[in-house]
Amino acid sequence: MHLADEIYLLSHRLPTAERFGLQARLRRSAVSVVANIAEAGDRLTLREYRFFLGVASASLRELGELMDGAAPLLPLGDDRLRRARRLVDDIAEELWSLDPSTPEASLTAWLSDAKFRG
Repeated sequence: MHLADEIYLLSHRLPTAERFGLQARLRRSAVSVVANIAEAGDRLTLREYRFFLGVASASLRELGELMDGAAPLLPLGDDRLRRARRLVDDIAEELWSLDPSTPEASLTAWLSDAKFRG
């Protein structure tokens, strides 16, 4: 499942009082991660490439913190939260493993992964 899809489904389970608060922040963070990775792939310089991957990494950290805040508001034993956390961990690991000396090849391989296919 895609990161943004998983977060949208997860955030839908939050109380309606969180619709314009935590729910919206979770969704924006998830979309920001994927959008900034895609933006990095279209950059022509290594500096720009690193910048956008840095923004994606920051959004991913924000998403992780927001999920921690959302956990007490979700039903106990929610599998969707576990799946979303696993996706965040996998993406964080992949972000760190990207080789900045070959940005285009690394990013192209990563974006072809099923997590980011639309």
